Amino acid sequence: MFLMTHDIFETFSDSIVIFLGERGGSGVLRLRDDGAWNFYNPGSQEWDYFHQLVYRNFKAQALAPEELARRGIVLPDLDAYVRQAVFVEWPKNFDGDISFDRVNTAVLGALLVKNSPIAIFLVLSEDLYESAFGDGVARDAEAAFWDETAARAFIDRKNAENAARAKDQMGYAYSLKTISLSVDVAQKKIRAQLNIEKYEHYTLARTLELLGCAPAQQ
Repeated sequence: MFLMTHDIFETFSDSIVIFLGERGGSGVLRLRDDGAWNFYNPGSQEWDYFHQLVYRNFKAQALAPEELARRGIVLPDLDAYVRQAVFVEWPKNFDGDISFDRVNTAVLGALLVKNSPIAIFLVLSEDLYESAFGDGVARDAEAAFWDETAARAFIDRKNAENAARAKDQMGYAYSLKTISLSVDVAQKKIRAQLNIEKYEHYTLARTLELLGCAPAQQ
């Protein structure tokens, strides 16, 4: 029996999704092209994507169960998915350690000669148009620096570019994160306290990749 506490939507990009429980508190199901369903735990990146798309940016229309039946779409056992749902804390979506062999040689060499913990400065960017009218808010890693002064100078340059935009262009918002790294020589790994907050999307791997593009320390 279909429970009315589950909401069905068709997004403007033609995905059919079912939010299990109140506003998807027990997860989201997405219909695949082959008729099977993908399940996303509450708090996962995929869950957040569809949750923002539907409930924040309203880029979907509600569907009745009868409409699914009319289209020949068979519902799975929704209660079974509710029972298996596990809430994912947002930071758990992103890796916090990486093996030496996956790190740029120059970056790894610079980290190995430093004493842990090591502060790294990461610049995040948010596409304001997407936040307001697109898929939702996502603050992604754009640049990483060894030095806070260099990171703030980068943000100043980007803000100046924003100011020069045409008035009908929304531009980007920038923010600065400080990430604490430690080097585990015994395990041959770099570990990080990422301190990821809501809407932020970055991994240690991406941070170190960007760090490889930063000016070398003197």
